[in-house]
Amino acid sequence: MSFKKIKEFVEENRIILTRLIKPKQKIIVGLSGGPDSIYLLYFLRWLQKTIHDGTIHDGTIPFTIIAAHLDHEWRKNSAQDLLFCEQLCRSLKVTFIGARASQLPIKIKKTGSKEDQGRQLRRYFFNYAKEKYNADAIALAQHEDDQIETFFIRLARGTTISGLSCMRPKHGDYIRPLLQVTKKEILSYLDKNKIAYLTDPTNISPKFLRNRIRLELIPMLQKIDQRFEKNIIKTVDSMQTTDKLLRTIAQQTLNEISTSSAAYPTASAPSTPPLILPFESTQDKIVSKDSEKHPTKRVSKNHPAMPVHPAMPVHPERESKDTRQINLKKFLALDLPLQKRVLLEYLYEAHVSFTISSGLIDEIIRFLNNKKSTTHHIDTWYIIKKQGSFLIRPT
Repeated sequence: MSFKKIKEFVEENRIILTRLIKPKQKIIVGLSGGPDSIYLLYFLRWLQKTIHDGTIHDGTIPFTIIAAHLDHEWRKNSAQDLLFCEQLCRSLKVTFIGARASQLPIKIKKTGSKEDQGRQLRRYFFNYAKEKYNADAIALAQHEDDQIETFFIRLARGTTISGLSCMRPKHGDYIRPLLQVTKKEILSYLDKNKIAYLTDPTNISPKFLRNRIRLELIPMLQKIDQRFEKNIIKTVDSMQTTDKLLRTIAQQTLNEISTSSAAYPTASAPSTPPLILPFESTQDKIVSKDSEKHPTKRVSKNHPAMPVHPAMPVHPERESKDTRQINLKKFLALDLPLQKRVLLEYLYEAHVSFTISSGLIDEIIRFLNNKKSTTHHIDTWYIIKKQGSFLIRPT
C-alpha cells in the first residue's frame, strides 16, 4: 500500500490534515522499533512534507512528531531496542523520548495478562509524553491484521457489541492511521526500501493469546475461506455502525435517568519518585544529518544521560466539579441490554481505566442489584450507592 492510499484513508476518517493534525500541532508516535511502528514513523515523516492538495514541499513541516519508546524490561537485551529507536530518530531529526518501565511511578496489578499490563504501562507513558510536550494526539501503529486478531481475542474472552467493534481510526486522544494496511504491505514497503526494523521474539511465543490466534487460528480460517479477512473487516465495520447508533440511544437514556451535583474533592496523590528519562532528546538538541540513514546493529554503549524530569502524578489533585449521579431505581427498570449500554457510556464519560468485557459489566450490574452492598472497588476506582443513586469515584 502506498502512503498516498493511507493519506486518503486518514482524510476520509477525518484524522490527519482535516481535523487533528494541523500546522504547529504535535503528535506523539508510539515507537517500539518493530516494523509496524517504523512504518508509521516513516509515513508521518512523509506526511509532514505533504500539503492538502498532494503537492510535496521539501522543508515544510505542518506538524511536529515526538517519538516515544517504553522499554518494558521483559528481555535482558531490551535496552538495545531503546537505543535503536533513539538512533533512528536522530537520523530522521525526530524528537525522541524514552523510559524504562521500572522508572514509571505507577503500580500495575499482576492479575491481568502480560499483554494487558504492558498496555497499561504504555498508556501511562504515552499520556505522560503528551502532557510533557503539550501534544494534540497519540498515534499508534495497529493495522488491519491487528484488527482481525483483536476481534477474535475479544470474542474468545467474551465481550459486548462495543468490544466487537474493535479499534477505530480515532478514539479519544488516540489515532490509528494504519487500520486499512496489512502486515504484508508493511513488510513489503520496508524491505523494498531497505528500512531496518526490530523483531520481537515474544511475537511468536505461544504464551500470548494474540500469538496463538495469529499463528494457529487465522491460518486455519484462511484454509476454510480465503475471503475471511475481508469478511471479518466488513463485520467489524457493521458492528461499529450498530455501536454508534446504540451509543446515541444510551447517551440519551443516561441523560434522562441522571442528575449532576457538586462533586467530591479528590485527595492528593502520594509522593512518587521522579520519572527519569535518560534517553530523551529535544527539538533544541536534534543531532546533525551525519547519523546513519537506517541504523541497525551499531548502537552507542556510552549514551549520555539527559536531565531528570518530574513525574506526572498517578492521581493529581483535582478541583471540585459536577459529576453525574444515576437514579438507581430508574436504571434497574431498564431492559438489561440497555442497562449494559448505559453503564458503558457512563464508564467512558468518567474516564476511568477499564477493559471492555461482558464480565466487568455483569459484575457491576450484580453489585447494583445487591441491596446490602453500598461500595464496590474496581482497580483504581469504585462505585458508590447512596440516597437512591450511584456514582463513580476514583480511589
